[in-house]
Amino acid sequence: MRKLEKLERISFLEKINHPDSGITISFRNEQGEGIIKQERRGPDEEAIDAFVLTFRFFIQNNEPTSLGNMEKFYLEAPIEPGLQQEFVNLRKEVNEYLDGSINISLNGEALTRRRLMEVFVFGGLSHANEEKRIIYKTMMSSYGAMLFENEALVILRNIHVAIAFIKSLNEKALEHLPGPS
Repeated sequence: MRKLEKLERISFLEKINHPDSGITISFRNEQGEGIIKQERRGPDEEAIDAFVLTFRFFIQNNEPTSLGNMEKFYLEAPIEPGLQQEFVNLRKEVNEYLDGSINISLNGEALTRRRLMEVFVFGGLSHANEEKRIIYKTMMSSYGAMLFENEALVILRNIHVAIAFIKSLNEKALEHLPGPS
């Protein structure tokens, strides 16, 4: 899994996993005027861009390394059914996580982690989808911009954890594949 190894060399993971990573939103009232201050700590733009450039190979179904395509490979491979089921279960857990709510609405839409991740990746960083790009611009111009961005980064980190686990499954599966005769 060269793509996973590449992800792990990018500073994104070190920075997002740092104890100080996160956001601070503070409100202050000076002379009757409210002041909102937002600060996000963690991965910088370069680390985020580098991570997402490779990360998308695991979520785009036109890539052989996507979780959906890997599941097909697992189910077709001559490996023990227990390993196949482990992969299926892990992918199911990832999908359930992504389909969970982040308890934030935008323009009346209750956002899921999947929706936020897709808007962030395909609308903000790769501009592959015009509809998602418009939503991304709306998010990033709102008072909740830092919150949206931080939540998207946490989602990417959490999906990376599952991808890292898949690496160990792949290593087990390779041991069980029949060798050359």
